[in-house]
Amino acid sequence: MLEIRNEANLLLDLDPDTAVEIEYNNWLLGSGEELPGTFSYPVSFPLSDNNKRFLGYSYLPETRPRDVKVAVALNGMPLSRCTLSYRVQRDGASGYLKIDSGELASRVKGRYLHEAFTERFWLCNNATDIRARMKAIAQAAPGTFPVTFFPVYSPLFAPKQSEAPDVQFYYYSQYLNAWNGQDFVTDFTTGSVFGVYPRGFHVVPYLYLTYVIERVCALFGYRAVGTFLQHPEVRTWTVDNTQTIDSAIRTPPPGGVRINLGLHVPYLPITDFLKALRDDLGVGIYFDSGTLEARFELLDTIQRAPAQDLSPFVLKGYDNEIPDEKGYSVLSYQDNLDEIYKDTNPVTTKIKQAQKEVKCSIGTLAMQRVPNSEGNNVNWYVPSARMKGNLNSGIYRGLSDYFSTGYKHKNEFGLRLLSYRGFHRAADNQQYPLGTSISRNYFQEKIGDWSLDPEQNDSVYRKLTLPYYFFQANARQIRYELLLPLRQLRALRMYEPQLIRGENSVLTRYLVQRLNVSLPGWRGQIPVKASLLVLLPPDAVPNRPSTEEFYVELLLENYEYINSAAADITYADVVIRVWADAGKTLPANPSNLPVTYEETSGILSPWGGSTSMATITAQVSGHEYRRPRVAIRYEDHTEDANGDVITTLDYLLLPGAGYVAL
Repeated sequence: MLEIRNEANLLLDLDPDTAVEIEYNNWLLGSGEELPGTFSYPVSFPLSDNNKRFLGYSYLPETRPRDVKVAVALNGMPLSRCTLSYRVQRDGASGYLKIDSGELASRVKGRYLHEAFTERFWLCNNATDIRARMKAIAQAAPGTFPVTFFPVYSPLFAPKQSEAPDVQFYYYSQYLNAWNGQDFVTDFTTGSVFGVYPRGFHVVPYLYLTYVIERVCALFGYRAVGTFLQHPEVRTWTVDNTQTIDSAIRTPPPGGVRINLGLHVPYLPITDFLKALRDDLGVGIYFDSGTLEARFELLDTIQRAPAQDLSPFVLKGYDNEIPDEKGYSVLSYQDNLDEIYKDTNPVTTKIKQAQKEVKCSIGTLAMQRVPNSEGNNVNWYVPSARMKGNLNSGIYRGLSDYFSTGYKHKNEFGLRLLSYRGFHRAADNQQYPLGTSISRNYFQEKIGDWSLDPEQNDSVYRKLTLPYYFFQANARQIRYELLLPLRQLRALRMYEPQLIRGENSVLTRYLVQRLNVSLPGWRGQIPVKASLLVLLPPDAVPNRPSTEEFYVELLLENYEYINSAAADITYADVVIRVWADAGKTLPANPSNLPVTYEETSGILSPWGGSTSMATITAQVSGHEYRRPRVAIRYEDHTEDANGDVITTLDYLLLPGAGYVAL
């Protein structure tokens, strides 16, 4: 017997022969703008006196119609908690059940990511404590706090001194969360000048992605669980943003310095955020209204999980649908508002005939080796962006291009992730907090398993995004009819593989795409139409092979010294060598391998000095590339009567796609 009860424990009157068909859809295998839900097909019921009380009289024209929260049971065994939507039809009503994600979809629609953060994060008691608290948070293990802090090179984030004449004692810094080798630098802690504190050292907190997911689920009454959230790489991921906190405050409000976390996520519909996790990372999200848990699982994890055997419940025969050859063209995401990506193209991979273009929604920041924020010309490796920021402090109110109010930021930014890897060494071996988009530090030591930069061989784009679309393009659909005991139906999980033994006794692994369940069934046996996708081997890869990884070194050779009355000149060959191993024992011979390096030009004269940097890309074919006889030092004795003018060139090999910089 089918039972539908409301929260007051009233039972909905149904005709004795009422049947309900429920459709369960796998969220992981959905597409389009809408979140695929679980729902029932229409079920009719009379407007009896009991049913009028059941509906709370909300069916009357003078009342506001509303859905009814209900619990569905079969023969006394609980099946699901859900929502009954209905409409009146003459002397009766027709309704349908929205279950789990089907019920949630309507509540998520129109809600934005910032709404998930209903409380502010306490940072510290006083502004003088901000930098110490930032350091303590950065030293903690990933995920200990909702946020963390690390330096980001962002020269366009804030105006230069000449662009901010009305901001008193303003100092232009090219860094967010500037680091002086020992501590963070903020507006309040830079030291006073005639009793006044300089401004311009901007503080930006970065929320951990797992915390954002947890808050989104909590907004709708769910608890986020699943192996995706516990993955050691995922736990390092933070959400990039361009919104500062007010670190220039002198008298904090009661309760101390608190961060409005909703300002530090993109202005993005929650639906788009959840879709991005699925479409870019292959994350299935499974809502259970009974346990109020939202489970997050990677397709890769599902493919490797133990399977449940449904063979004893299969009725004879099946339908087989061969996948078409349309396929996908998968483009990585680049934030067009970031000038670094102005003249670059996204990474593109074609699967099969690539008839459907898919544009990813999650990006990252480029990594650069640049002089650190101490101003001592020591290089470090930090994320880099060239885009305007959003300043929060009232002292910047007159800067209309930068000052931002509300959750829709003045200067928008997309959904981009960075990994926080804790403290690592800069070129001078000083430790600094490292946020990064690749899995190596400044010295090219391996510090993680996944990179967020799609150009890297170990990128999430290669490991998660492409296998997801490869599976979608190649998985065969098989349709079975099953007769499941109610207990077996209740135990079936959409995120677990299923096994069915075929005619030749071979067990095949499947992932459930859709289930159509007919209730109440017969004698505890429930007819089910199952649409299943054949699971590919876990290590199946798309038709974009990984770039062969080389090991590259840059060095200077064949020094030549020429001294004269006019000038002293030092020449050297700039040499790039490519190896097949990190120990440099096996020469490699690539063809047109783009290797990028930095050339720093320095000028020292009696009236001062200056430096400039240029990024150069060499196309290397064969084991060695050579720029012969480059003047790396030129000491001019004649240009200035007060002393020599010295010009120098220094070289630094930068990381790139397809090679490791030694």
